[in-house]
Amino acid sequence: MKEAFKTIHGNEFATPQWLFDALNKEFNFEYDLACSMENAKCKKYLAYPEFDSLEVDWHKLGVGYLWLNPPYSPLKCWIQKAQQEFLKGAKIVMLVPAIVSTRYFSQVTPSEIRFILGRVPFIKDGVEMKSNTHDSMIVIYDKPSVTKISYIERESLK
Repeated sequence: MKEAFKTIHGNEFATPQWLFDALNKEFNFEYDLACSMENAKCKKYLAYPEFDSLEVDWHKLGVGYLWLNPPYSPLKCWIQKAQQEFLKGAKIVMLVPAIVSTRYFSQVTPSEIRFILGRVPFIKDGVEMKSNTHDSMIVIYDKPSVTKISYIERESLK
């Protein structure tokens, strides 16, 4: 499904290092599931176009946490893939737009949702953007439980 990486606006937006570092300190990520060779955040990664991450069995990559900052256009296929892999045993932490009212998002309840207060300035061509057009959230698929929802200040992640 390599089309999932294509959009008229481009999908090459990297996670700011400070945000990844804060989450990596907590989760010690084993793989970056959606990246390019230039913006991979983990030693192990599935880089496009070498790998079509949507065709890989994420639950077979290891026992640790998997990092996912997917292309936002289209997003549905990435959310559904994460849900399917979670049900097979994968532990996934995602950085996605704060869009929770879609039917596909509600199909598998995440373990935790952390809404980030303040917009995340993603990296485009090596430069941190001033802002972005969406609010963001961290979605954690870890273990079945009652979903925990919290709000975190962007500045607390730096």
